[in-house]
Amino acid sequence: MIFIVCLALSNMGGCNLFTEMSDKTSDEVISDDVVNLIDRGLWNDAILKWNTLSPAAQAKRENKVLLASAYAGRGRLDTLAVISSLNTNASGADLPLFAILMTAFKRAQTYHFDDQTIAEQILTSIGPNTSRTIDENILMAFVAMAKIGTLMAAIADTDGDGVVDGGFDNCTDFTNTQSAHIVTAVSNLLLSLQASGTTIANSSVDDLSSNCAAIDPTFCEITDVNSVTALQIRASNTLAGENNLNIGLEVRSGSPQYEFTDPCPSCPGGSVAAAPPPNNLCP
Repeated sequence: MIFIVCLALSNMGGCNLFTEMSDKTSDEVISDDVVNLIDRGLWNDAILKWNTLSPAAQAKRENKVLLASAYAGRGRLDTLAVISSLNTNASGADLPLFAILMTAFKRAQTYHFDDQTIAEQILTSIGPNTSRTIDENILMAFVAMAKIGTLMAAIADTDGDGVVDGGFDNCTDFTNTQSAHIVTAVSNLLLSLQASGTTIANSSVDDLSSNCAAIDPTFCEITDVNSVTALQIRASNTLAGENNLNIGLEVRSGSPQYEFTDPCPSCPGGSVAAAPPPNNLCP
């Protein structure tokens, strides 16, 4: 009978009985819409819809996670693809971490990196790794890997063939801001994995976590880009191309060629001139 009445009134302004039974502008409904848009990969729509939440709802941590997820997705974070790349490496490929991530984010561009940094900032606003939930820390770890992989792909593999470009120079090709973000990505990756207690990527990040002191005593503890020092930017650039720690892209840049550790005669391009820090770092 209700349906018939609605049809009968359709020429008189319609029947809004059902729309008035629920508030389509409530924060709960909007949050559900954001989830559905994220599930469908409609990142822009999800971000726009999220911005219609009330200020109080936007301040809730679960909604911050939704927004971070939307930006991460728009930045081309595909967690299954990353896990697949890490699993392949764990099965015996033994590639350095940065090379794995460069391949996982093949053909990514710097504007994807910009979205990843926004996702990182949103998750950081929730609190440090020790106060975030396991799921929040896992998401942060994937965002950190996305930042590294996206930068390596966009700067070092511009033709998207999965191989480092011949003209790539890890000492000069990154901006200072990008280099500082590599530092925070490394820190967030290790700190978030530690806090979450997950074994995701453990075999691939072992060399990174065990060599933090060789890179810089505080290199793996900085989560604020504004706290990165000029010396750590040089270390970041060096890390992107290093050979001996099995972390970077294994590119020998500069003359002399810069590494963290002692000479490596078997490395491509010959040995590295022995020099104490910071003379062994990119200028």
